[in-house]
Amino acid sequence: MNTPRTPTPLPEWASPYPKRRRNPHPQPLSRSRRGAPNRFPTGSLHTPPAPLEGAGGRGNAGITLAVVIVSWNVRDLLQRCLNAVTASMAGSGIDYRIVVVDNASTDGTPAMLREHFPQVELIESGANIGFAAGNNLALRAILREKDAPLAAPLAAPLAAPYGQTHVSALLAAPMGAPSYVLLLNPDTEPVGDAIPQLVHWLAAQPEAVAVGPQLRYADGSVQSSRRRFPTRLTLLWESTPLERLWPANPWAQRYRLTDTPNDTTQPVDWLVGAALLVRSEAICAAGMLDERFFMYSEELEWQFRMQKAKGKRQNADTGNQRNASGKGFSPPVARPILSHGLQPVGTQIRNPSPQPSALSPQPSRIWYLPSAVIIHHEGKSSEQAVAARYLNFNRSKLLLAQIWYGWGYARRLRFLLRLGFTYELLNEGAKLLLGHKPALRKQRITVYLQVLRTM
Repeated sequence: MNTPRTPTPLPEWASPYPKRRRNPHPQPLSRSRRGAPNRFPTGSLHTPPAPLEGAGGRGNAGITLAVVIVSWNVRDLLQRCLNAVTASMAGSGIDYRIVVVDNASTDGTPAMLREHFPQVELIESGANIGFAAGNNLALRAILREKDAPLAAPLAAPLAAPYGQTHVSALLAAPMGAPSYVLLLNPDTEPVGDAIPQLVHWLAAQPEAVAVGPQLRYADGSVQSSRRRFPTRLTLLWESTPLERLWPANPWAQRYRLTDTPNDTTQPVDWLVGAALLVRSEAICAAGMLDERFFMYSEELEWQFRMQKAKGKRQNADTGNQRNASGKGFSPPVARPILSHGLQPVGTQIRNPSPQPSALSPQPSRIWYLPSAVIIHHEGKSSEQAVAARYLNFNRSKLLLAQIWYGWGYARRLRFLLRLGFTYELLNEGAKLLLGHKPALRKQRITVYLQVLRTM
């Protein structure tokens, strides 16, 4: 009888904000650098599926691309997404693999994958652990193979922090880590050869670390996905009652790059994470996504770290650098106290005061490629829990403010955000008293009350 095999050490870069050491020593898989249980999944091992291959027919010669999808209760959209990915990659000659992380869906997603997409590698997290943590499960499993492959199967499942986790194809025979990783939402559909376009573009641009497509709504209209890094005023105005009262305010407009055309290839500070192709080496340099962000802002913070990590290597001797916006602004990056799960604003994080222009990369290493088009059915997962969507969005905004701008600003921002929700609550209450769409008003009042109680 086979005996369970001890997991190989997890590389130190596999957690957010990795320490920069001349000779880094891998940390034990069972504990993180700061002593907390590691999120890397373990589970029973089954026969791994063969890698998918394009028309080039290279087969096992080398996996070029890994597509990572985190899904929660969007079975039908996920099925459409996988069909679209397969169609996009057909005839490309690019070997690829698809990894789906299912966050405890109750709509039959795992069964659908096993029945209709046996070639897809499935990780079942056992709980809804969020977008950042879900992606990290797949990223750690994919990228660890380069440094610490497991050559033999596990004979028995090991304890998994979020329940039974199937990582059969990820922990099998050693395979080279992919050159590129595509983070893709399950509510997306690549159009034509959008994915090969992104891969070929990034392969031809060695200085770039990531590239994203043009996102469009189902009706074909362009969806805003290009961003500058947010300033203090951006965090106050963007997606708040203030913006609804003054939609043309300059801070939110500049944040969304409305002053630049959306049909030209261009460098940006960061891109909406519905579809983002990243170099594996850039992930190793910047670290994983910060799992304190349950949903929203995690890709913003992650892409800033990727920009900074690449920029510091390319511009080690540059003193005053500028970001993609052409301004001297750059939010300071603190080394936060790592933890699993979202920290409230009251949690201590040590960080300096903002130092504009001190850490900005030059030039931007993240690009927008509008010739590659992906349809995004926005918000299909989050709309299942409206109150949680509001809460997660604003908690993530507060966490980002705390990391970048410190305790004082985060507290003031929290106070102002609560004022905004109070205004919305009173406004909906007045409309309810007037008898205007009472069912809708009651639903919104319930949501705003829940947010005010928990934010």
